[in-house]
Amino acid sequence: MCMEKKIVVTKGRNGREAVVLEEGEVVEWFIEQAHAPELVGSVFIGKVQRVLPGMQAAFVDIGIGKNGFLYRDELLRFHLDPDPVEVKQQRKITHYVQQHEMVLVQVTKASNGEKGPRLSGVIAIPGRYLVYMPEANYVAVSRRIKDESVREHLSEKMTNELQQPEGLIVRTAAAACEPDMLAQELHVLRTLWSQTVKPVNGKGKPALVYQAASIIETLVTNYVEETIDEVVLDDLSDYRLVQKLLGTAPLIQKVRLYRTQGSTFALNDIDRQLEKARRRRIWLKNGAFIVIDETEAMVVIDVNTGKFTGSNGLEQTVLAVNCLAAKEVAKQIRLRNLSGMIAIDFIDMKTDEEREKVQQTLLSYLKKDRVQTSVKGFTPVGVLFMTRKKTRLPMRVSVSMDCPSCAGTGVVLTVEAQASQFERMLLMYMNQEVEALVIAATSEAAMVLLGASESDKTVLEQRIGAHIFVVYDDALPVAACYTLVYAGSFIEAEKQWASRQITD
Repeated sequence: MCMEKKIVVTKGRNGREAVVLEEGEVVEWFIEQAHAPELVGSVFIGKVQRVLPGMQAAFVDIGIGKNGFLYRDELLRFHLDPDPVEVKQQRKITHYVQQHEMVLVQVTKASNGEKGPRLSGVIAIPGRYLVYMPEANYVAVSRRIKDESVREHLSEKMTNELQQPEGLIVRTAAAACEPDMLAQELHVLRTLWSQTVKPVNGKGKPALVYQAASIIETLVTNYVEETIDEVVLDDLSDYRLVQKLLGTAPLIQKVRLYRTQGSTFALNDIDRQLEKARRRRIWLKNGAFIVIDETEAMVVIDVNTGKFTGSNGLEQTVLAVNCLAAKEVAKQIRLRNLSGMIAIDFIDMKTDEEREKVQQTLLSYLKKDRVQTSVKGFTPVGVLFMTRKKTRLPMRVSVSMDCPSCAGTGVVLTVEAQASQFERMLLMYMNQEVEALVIAATSEAAMVLLGASESDKTVLEQRIGAHIFVVYDDALPVAACYTLVYAGSFIEAEKQWASRQITD
């Protein structure tokens, strides 16, 4: 029995969101913000700001406020150099590019934290069946096309269609389409690129020259296929765009416009599932849970038995938890778009056979992921390492920001630690000719600083040499439960204190 697959798209004032559903479960999520167009896939004319021979890389200003990073091996000149690879590898990046030079580059990885976007000089414009590379000078066929005769036929046909120095990647969907459709798409992509690159000539400053595909175009190109049962949209213009992109393909019959009041996400219980996907802790059906921590350097996933005790002995219990966790980890990696280095700390297992079974379980569920993954295996201490190619921003970065209270650390100072800091700050007013201070504090914080019923206030006043007025304010944030309101004359301090008293 085939799995039910559905794509759901919703559009609001701030942009679009889309999900891929499998048997009603959200397995992939996309966002397109109106104020922040997609960077990955966009092409820029950039200016080389710094060349780093020691790193064989360059920083390139593409006009977005954060320089992109371009490796020597990603330069078009390096790619087109006819010399043997071993000869090219011996050359410094300065052989191929110089500081202040203007270069045409494409964003291949989004910026993350302090890191700027990753760039490539080998441009690739994706279509539904082909990826057009204006100057790549080769033809490659998707590895997912297994039939060797089909691979050879597609490679030969498309090689004959190319004009020097064009290149192509033939996508998986091309194996099932009519030959004329491939030639037609190549013409469309070639025309699109020629219209894009013409205005670039003579540009002397960084600028965007080609905007990456919209979320609608990406979904139609990469996800709308024969196995999809339905595409649901709640915006008429998006609905018409999907129909236009699909043309006369049979898949057009699967596109639906949701006209009922409300959002397509509410109809399919999607918001609740997405809220769960933003949590740090994910509970499994057997009572165990996983904890996901994301940092700039790597993602760490910890597996815990939680409430699960099992009934078949410790080893069987551990194996059952780890196998179920492996399935959920694969799902969360895909859904949250986790990438880079990922470390998974499964519950300790005794034998290599158990570790192999867990690893194979993880691999089997990762097969559904379109993004390239590589499982490295278990370390001697029992942690499994894997990598996943960085493309789009992870969910956490796309929809959240650092907490202003904890600055993104997830922790804040205790009341006692804040009291010590605040007391030291107040003592700076010793011998400063200050008659009075007005401070605001939560009830708990005031008790820690001044004692129960302000019993220690007099001692602190004597040390500072000034009277202290206290405003009790339980609305102050946990991370800043003390505030200095005023320091100066007694009369003005009394006025400030009186004006802040809350009356019933």
